[in-house]
Amino acid sequence: MSIASSENCLFYLDERGGILVTGSFGNKQIADKDASQSKRFKHMHVYFKDKNNNELPQFNFISASSKHAIAIDVTGQAWVIGSLKHGVGGFESANKFSFTPIAIPMSPFHHAKVLLTACGTDHSLVLTTFGLYSCGSNNFGQTGMTVLVLLSTNSTNIC
Repeated sequence: MSIASSENCLFYLDERGGILVTGSFGNKQIADKDASQSKRFKHMHVYFKDKNNNELPQFNFISASSKHAIAIDVTGQAWVIGSLKHGVGGFESANKFSFTPIAIPMSPFHHAKVLLTACGTDHSLVLTTFGLYSCGSNNFGQTGMTVLVLLSTNSTNIC
């Protein structure tokens, strides 16, 4: 089991490895469309299927920011939920927001198993068996590169 919270939402991985979430996320309501109800735990939304109605794997870790979350499944595959702007998952996407988990292509991380993640507002850190990677916006040097690089849409190995 794992929990993560951000400014307006809460994520909880239950004993079956499903992702439960409540609240608003990136200024978009995730659970119940009625804002007064979405803040109650009994109205949590459970993810067991992706947007194409395919079964999702079991998850064992999740981290969250105010705009996105990254979950890790039992095989070490990372999945992103929420805002996809700035390449927060290490890849560019035509979609800018996803209400359901999307598998992150593992090529930016040298196809290594993901061990841990940390999410910032518009950036992420991903620890793999190969090393530590940063991805997303670098407006303030938060991805570990020089501040002169204003936007980093590709993952960068920083360790």
